[in-house]
Amino acid sequence: MTAESRGGGSTAALALLGQALALAVLGLWVAILAIGTHDHDRLSDALLALLAVLAGLGLAFVGRALAAGARWARAPAMVWELIMLPVGISLAQGIPIAGALLLASAVIVLVGVFAAGQGAAA
Repeated sequence: MTAESRGGGSTAALALLGQALALAVLGLWVAILAIGTHDHDRLSDALLALLAVLAGLGLAFVGRALAAGARWARAPAMVWELIMLPVGISLAQGIPIAGALLLASAVIVLVGVFAAGQGAAA
């Protein structure tokens, strides 16, 4: 792997690890709210928390592999970010700053993974 491709991959890995951390924090926050409140359905809150934490762990695994230069990690990273593009657009309509952050991180990962893939192919 060349230094050029590692640069794109490491930038993408950092952005992906940031998304993983955000998901894990979101999952823990929802879990804390589920324990502390009585107004919501605790089962749905617990399942949402579990899903967010598991997704965060999965993204962390892919981000770590991407940082290490594993070629297999490019596909799940790109699929996740392609899914996040319409989510970010939708989120930007309700919470503009959150949508902008999600779209920016998705574009960073997509460009970084694509650049790393182009460098590996050359």
